Amino acid sequence: MPWSFSGLYAQATPRALACLRGHAVLGPALHHLRSLGADGERGGPAPPKGGLLALPAFGPPDNERLRPEVPWDALLPDRGEPGEPGEPAPRISFADPREVAGLRERGLSSEVAPPRPTLVALKQLSLRIGGPLVLYRCEMWGGDVELEAAWVPGWVSGEVDRLFFYDARERCTFRAVGAAIEPSPGDVLVQALEFLRLRLPAPYFAPHTSRFDWGACRLAPAPAPANRSVYMDMWVPTHPRSLLARVHAGDLVGARALLDAGADPNAYGWRTPLAVAASIGDVALVELLLDRGAEIVHSRSLSALHDAATAACARLLLDRGAPIEGSNERVITPLASAAARGDDGVVRLLLERGASLRPPGREGLVWFSACRGGLAWLVERILDESRDESRDESRDENRDENQDESRDEQAATIARRVHGKSGQTGLMVAAAAGHGEVAALLVRRGATLDAESLVAAAEGGLVALVEEHLARGVAATSALYGRTALEGALRGAHLEVSRLLLDHGADPARVVFGQNHLHRAADVGSAALVDLLLERHPDPAAAVRARDDNGWTPLFAAVWGGHEAAARRLIAAGAELDVVDESGRELAAIAAERGLDLSAMASARAT
Repeated sequence: MPWSFSGLYAQATPRALACLRGHAVLGPALHHLRSLGADGERGGPAPPKGGLLALPAFGPPDNERLRPEVPWDALLPDRGEPGEPGEPAPRISFADPREVAGLRERGLSSEVAPPRPTLVALKQLSLRIGGPLVLYRCEMWGGDVELEAAWVPGWVSGEVDRLFFYDARERCTFRAVGAAIEPSPGDVLVQALEFLRLRLPAPYFAPHTSRFDWGACRLAPAPAPANRSVYMDMWVPTHPRSLLARVHAGDLVGARALLDAGADPNAYGWRTPLAVAASIGDVALVELLLDRGAEIVHSRSLSALHDAATAACARLLLDRGAPIEGSNERVITPLASAAARGDDGVVRLLLERGASLRPPGREGLVWFSACRGGLAWLVERILDESRDESRDESRDENRDENQDESRDEQAATIARRVHGKSGQTGLMVAAAAGHGEVAALLVRRGATLDAESLVAAAEGGLVALVEEHLARGVAATSALYGRTALEGALRGAHLEVSRLLLDHGADPARVVFGQNHLHRAADVGSAALVDLLLERHPDPAAAVRARDDNGWTPLFAAVWGGHEAAARRLIAAGAELDVVDESGRELAAIAAERGLDLSAMASARAT
């Protein structure tokens, strides 16, 4: 299981408490730890005098695991502080991963380190409170440390800034003072917290365990949960002082103000502000970020051109020097990325600018992307160019009669091509995505119809393609990696395809990991599918009462998703209301949270 933490610590002196509690960015998320035990633990380390001040959700703005309440990029230097207005911000001596190869070689890249402006702001705060701050970050997986580092800015004028980090490859802790890196035996957290007068006898630290009650230590009310974004369906920061958040919101004025205040547009991981601006098609934001020094290609070899959602954004990026084939042969090209999203205008622009349909070393990349994105004209163009190449290669005055047949066979070979990594054909990719026009084209050009493509067609809800498979003798019970065509249709809530498969012999009573098809219909909230399965199941009463490996009945699945209509159908069919799952969660309690009145539904059944 993964574990992630990124937070800020300080000794709770009166000066630090007054400064941090009144800070516009950090204050609303501040916690005061007066003890360091969890659930009444005794014998733990004594906190320093006054306790600890902490921000347990202060981290990278694009980190899906952490989802920080205060993203790093929201903390910028106060240009008039400390001292008289106009006094320059303090200089920091932290080693910069972009300049010190020794840090990158040991796993501490600029993508995982705080932005330089954030470190400057922390230095300002340390000078202001007259004591050290510790910014600690750790990422673990299965008990193994993948990343661990602590930044301790100097708190007295002229004091050096210290960085402690763990090299997972060498299994050794290092200390960096400036650009000098040397081994530093001991645990990163233990060494860092000593600056706060906290001595840990071992790396165990109760506030970093799941049992610790952070809510009891909070000094201000917690904010409402953040919304999700349309950007790849990922969590995004909403903090008004985060550059990444302002770009996500399409806020040109806010983004400009933050850049004017010193925000660094390149101090991010793979999800940079420029990439986000390109993905939402905001030309003005893209131009602003480029003018302020945003790098088109970031360190993971992807560029903002890969994310460009409109031809206008793509054109601007190309005019500013974006590599049209990408900067690394091991990654997807911008053309393939646009084709996979179905961005027709971007694809046409890239082709006009000379992008290759078959980049060296990446045969089939654009082909499968076009199938996934549903660009029938691009799929056909690749097939036609394959026929033309076959004609040129096989030109022979004595083989005119067989030439057309050879070209057709070449196109059919392309249409049947199997993706090396996934084992999928273009037909499977297109069908699963619901692109009927592309699927029909591929069938006409020689793609093979088999059990796997039937499952894909069912997942995509392509009734005509499913009918063609069945007409050619492909069994309705076909499965792909253990998943049947009927399961695929149910997961996609495709009623007509589900009925068609059942009419041709699909098993309505199939059970996998305790789940029957009724669980899946309830999970997607389709009352019509629930009715269909109850009608076709040989023992509908047993199907309604069935529990999966987690103790969930179909009604539990419907209630969990807040699907009232499906829940009513199941209750009408005799579903039990007094259900507790394997984790101890009560069906009635979940229903109340979702605003569903099961008792009223049951009363309606009785009448």
